[in-house]
Amino acid sequence: MKRVFPFLIVLIIFSCNEPQNDSLNKQEAHFNEDSNTVSFSKQTEQSYSIDYIRSMTIRHTDTLDMTLVNAEKLKDIPKEFIEKYISPNEVKMGFDKYLNTEYPEAFKFYQFKEFNEFYLFTFIYEDETCCRWIYGCTLNKDSFNVINIGVLAYSGADGNWTGKKYGRWFNESGIELTQVSYYSPEDDSNSEFDTTWVEIQLEDNGLFNYIEHHSVKYIGN
Repeated sequence: MKRVFPFLIVLIIFSCNEPQNDSLNKQEAHFNEDSNTVSFSKQTEQSYSIDYIRSMTIRHTDTLDMTLVNAEKLKDIPKEFIEKYISPNEVKMGFDKYLNTEYPEAFKFYQFKEFNEFYLFTFIYEDETCCRWIYGCTLNKDSFNVINIGVLAYSGADGNWTGKKYGRWFNESGIELTQVSYYSPEDDSNSEFDTTWVEIQLEDNGLFNYIEHHSVKYIGN
């Protein structure tokens, strides 16, 4: 009986420890599964396609007017997407020369349009200093590389300056825009009111062709 008692104790200890080891194995397996999932998610986030852009944008409309856009209903652009397609590429038409990723929440997907040789998607950028911008970005269909980035429209104010650029698509590849700028000095001197009429043509290669037709400047009280 003295020999049996220690043996029973060993069995009890072993049986108590066994579920713990099994539980530990399950936790390790679960951890590994999570690790794989995280790794896969990161790869998915960085592997973008035109179907992804289609799913993130809204239906294309002919109107380009930042004051009519409800940015709160638009989808955020992930920082990884901005770093891959937007911030490394120079803005060829408009400001700023390069858009940084310091405030990724300032970027929103807007609209999508397909052409024979390239894709166009537009996005909203809300500048922390003055303005809300509509940018256009063209992508090569074969390589998916960025061809051109440019400002299409904007609205904003800074100090004594107020400005707006708005318009519409007048055909499949042409945009007509009106740019107005108003400046009222603090010293009650003559204010300035400028109006410029421009046209943007999207060439077959995806480049923006900016054409200024005429402008009018008014100076007075």
